[in-house]
Order: sequence, then C-alpha cells, then structure tokens
Amino acid sequence: KILKATLRVGYPVKDQRGEYGAIVNWFHVGCARKDEALMAYAKMGDVRMRKSLLGYDAMPKEERALLREQLLSTPDEDERKAEEELYCLPAMAEAKKLPQHEPPKALKVPLLAFQAEGLGWMLAREADSTTRGG
Repeated sequence: KILKATLRVGYPVKDQRGEYGAIVNWFHVGCARKDEALMAYAKMGDVRMRKSLLGYDAMPKEERALLREQLLSTPDEDERKAEEELYCLPAMAEAKKLPQHEPPKALKVPLLAFQAEGLGWMLAREADSTTRGG
C-alpha cells in the first residue's frame, strides 16, 4: 500500500482490464528500484522519464532530479529494511505455490504449471464440504 501524500511513480502498461487497454503500475520510490522497466527509464535519463512516467513532466526540475537520484541510489541496509517494512512486503512477498494436480488421462496435451495448480485448487474446492465448489 502506498501511504497518502507519499511520492509514487507510475507508468502505463498494456492490460485489457484498463480503459483504452492499459492500466498504471504505481510504485513507492523504494519499491520502484525493484522494477526493471522503471529503473531502465531512470538510467535513460530525464527525457525518457518525461515520456514514460505519469506526472513526471509536471514536477519542478529540482524534484525530477531528486527523484532520479533516489531511484538510482543504492539504499543502505537500514533504509532498505525500513522501506520494505513500510511499503514493499505485502506487494513484493513471494507467491505461494499451490500443489499441482495430475491432468486427466483423456487430456492429450500437457498442462502448464499454473493450469495444474488451478486444477488442483478447483478439485480441492469441490471436495470441501464447507464450500462445495463455491
């Protein structure tokens, strides 16, 4: 979660769920350091960031320079831990892997990992007497 009145940076990405086929990836500055695309924009310089980041062009020149400096700096261990505790852990936590289920014998093509996980999850839901598939 990005706290109110905290600087955040974002750029549009293609996604059919958004208006005009795009949504915005928003980041707290500390978490933005972990985003490859955003870091690439920062390394390309002010001109690229003006084209790619929403609202960047509206910032005063000094604030833009400070933001780039913050993105490109390497935080010390205490700063990194504080940022993760405040902003990054829920969004950046590793996803749990669900157990995969063997595909039915009648299926002629192999399942992808996420499909086997989904099949296992759905079968478990159907077998659960409290949810009965719902």
